[in-house]
Amino acid sequence: MQRDRINEPYAFAEQLSAGPLSIVFASVTAGLLMVTVGATETLGEVYRHVNFVDVSSESYAAARVVYDVGDGAGHLARLIGAAYVASTAVAILTSTLPRRRLAWIGFALAGLQLLNAPYQIFATSHRSAVVGSVVFLAFIVWVFVLSIVLVLAMRRGTTHSAGATMFCRAP
Repeated sequence: MQRDRINEPYAFAEQLSAGPLSIVFASVTAGLLMVTVGATETLGEVYRHVNFVDVSSESYAAARVVYDVGDGAGHLARLIGAAYVASTAVAILTSTLPRRRLAWIGFALAGLQLLNAPYQIFATSHRSAVVGSVVFLAFIVWVFVLSIVLVLAMRRGTTHSAGATMFCRAP
């Protein structure tokens, strides 16, 4: 009896040798983004009704640590997100033409993310927040579109091309 590969959570990663690397980068990116959101939410919850004039130096130091952890995790998530996009693009580069186009768009997005990461660290203007938001939204859209394309391909049983031997495992 053949297993139903559509319902397996890592069917894509099992079929492509670069797929597991993509799963690792996706997990790390998601974890770092959760740390960023958690730190920001914690600061909002703890200090929402506090007058900043009345904050003690110990409390300010603790808040600064939480802020720095969240901010650092966000910066690292940008770099790891670029690695996720690039590894996923490599994994799908050997597939059919529509997915190859998504791979090339992914390479462009990974390059944009690599340029954006240090820009977000060193920039001090409001424009950096806008640029960071646009790049992050492009990342979310790319992942969403790619997810739809891969789910449809797995349902049709066309996850990779027959001649792709460099990145694909034998069935």
